[in-house]
Amino acid sequence: MDFEDFRKREEELQRQVYVADGHIVINVSYEYNVALNSCDSAEKLLHWVWHLTEKTWMTNMAMRRFIELACRENGIEMKDA
Repeated sequence: MDFEDFRKREEELQRQVYVADGHIVINVSYEYNVALNSCDSAEKLLHWVWHLTEKTWMTNMAMRRFIELACRENGIEMKDA
């Protein structure tokens, strides 16, 4: 993948998963909102990750961005095992 392909993929991902009005908005197949305060701890975030993995429309890249945004917005530190 060259830089231009990478840039386009990142721009698309930013349009698909973003923060608005106190929610993480996931818009892959349709708009799905997750309240930031419902994923404001590692335990709550894990629950949402588990839930979202069951969605047929969820992609690995959208999931990764969801996790990154939830951690950043809620001050959750991701630690290496």
